Amino acid sequence: HSADDALPDNPNDQPLYTPDQLTKLQPSGMPPAKLNLKVGAVVILLRNVAPQDGLTNGTRLKVLNLLQFSVFAEIISESGKGEQHFIFPMDMISQDAVMPVILQRRQLPLLPAYAMTINKSQGQTLTYTGVMFYNEPFAHGQLYVAFSRGKEGKNLTVYVKDIEKRQGH
Repeated sequence: HSADDALPDNPNDQPLYTPDQLTKLQPSGMPPAKLNLKVGAVVILLRNVAPQDGLTNGTRLKVLNLLQFSVFAEIISESGKGEQHFIFPMDMISQDAVMPVILQRRQLPLLPAYAMTINKSQGQTLTYTGVMFYNEPFAHGQLYVAFSRGKEGKNLTVYVKDIEKRQGH
């Protein structure tokens, strides 16, 4: 569970949001208030924790052990593959302009990585790749990045939602 706080514009202002309300907020690029992990889960790092050790935003890790206030994990991305590190909670501040408040969340900078965006997949090498298109790719470059993440073309699966039906063609 995270520790959440609303940062007021003026330090003299009283808090406007209860802790329960803050835990329901899910800003973009931030882990959830309640992070459910288990040993063996694949996660993605959301912040640059230790760039010199290969722990950068987008690094994929495999959870080896869950401790009371940290996670022990192994890097499974190409850069630093096989290295093991402790990941500790850190303070993160929301940069989401849509949010009604500036949220400060103390949480492990991790998200389960069952799926990732094309942008987050850049630089990754995957044994099996599944690409799902619900909309047309933004640009040809995105399509190239999505298709080139896998080691072998035979391990690539592509799902395209019926775009023609949605556009009335």
